[in-house]
Amino acid sequence: MNVAAMSRLVRDAKTFFTSLISSTRGARTGLVRLAKTRHLAALRELAINLLHGNIPLSPEQKRKLRRFKAILRSIAAKAVSRAYILRNITVVIQFLVAVAPFIYSL
Repeated sequence: MNVAAMSRLVRDAKTFFTSLISSTRGARTGLVRLAKTRHLAALRELAINLLHGNIPLSPEQKRKLRRFKAILRSIAAKAVSRAYILRNITVVIQFLVAVAPFIYSL
């Protein structure tokens, strides 16, 4: 996919990401279970952009995400399964909170 298509993918999943960030733990589980394939692909695209340095982060945000680099790399490297996201939901939420300004700017 080209860059314009992928940014559209992330832009279309903006509502999903914001509701995932602001929901309770039980609601997050339900949201991930009901997530469409395009939402998971958008999550993967965000991870790829983050790892390539295309999303600006503050030094503090980088420090907080550094310990989760293996999980972020695995999200970026393959199609993400719902089960994998549910097992690592805390990491996914911290990742989304870190890239929230980028998501809101779309």
